Amino acid sequence: TGEMDLLDYSVNELVELVKRDGCCLICFEADPNFCHRSFVAQRVATVVGSSFVVVHLTALAPEKVANLHPALA
Repeated sequence: TGEMDLLDYSVNELVELVKRDGCCLICFEADPNFCHRSFVAQRVATVVGSSFVVVHLTALAPEKVANLHPALA
């Protein structure tokens, strides 16, 4: 579908940016479980592989973030 093609294209563009220059996705959401950028980051991570690390910058203590949602922590 056209929508999926656009998503794949967008993710691939972001992957190239990450590989070339590095990248930071910024969101104001306090809880990573509700941040749509987490889903984008997960998608990019599946393409880039183990060299891609997602780090959530939050006011919560790291152990509380880890308990929010294992896949997003």
